[in-house]
Amino acid sequence: MKKYLNFAYRSIKEALIEFLVILIDLSNSMLSDDWPPSRKAAATKANIELIKIKAQQHPDDIVGIIGFGTDAKVLHPPVCLREGTGSLCQALKSLPDMNWTNFTAALELAEACLFGKFGSKAALPGKGISGFLSWLLYGRMLSMPAI
Repeated sequence: MKKYLNFAYRSIKEALIEFLVILIDLSNSMLSDDWPPSRKAAATKANIELIKIKAQQHPDDIVGIIGFGTDAKVLHPPVCLREGTGSLCQALKSLPDMNWTNFTAALELAEACLFGKFGSKAALPGKGISGFLSWLLYGRMLSMPAI
């Protein structure tokens, strides 16, 4: 029985995909040089490194990027790392500057990305990641090994 449960656990664990929405502060405070050359440059470098490592270790994970300042904006819609690593890194290299810090707007937009609650603030087409999740979940379930 234990052998059966271990196999089932491994099969489920291997089928899991992580969904990550990076929220990056683009307010004027990120231009401060207390973390040389700037907070924004350090955040960019750290997130690019995160994306590259995740792409190597978990290429089926889904990542999107939201920048926030006065308001929140989807800088890169959620994409599978297998196909989107380059474009995600490029989006991080060309971050805009925004005036104030409105973290609430970033969290609301992240929720919209993750759960498909798209209103006037969201800039993603179709059903967004929730539609993609449904497709991915059912596609994964059909291709999982029989237990």
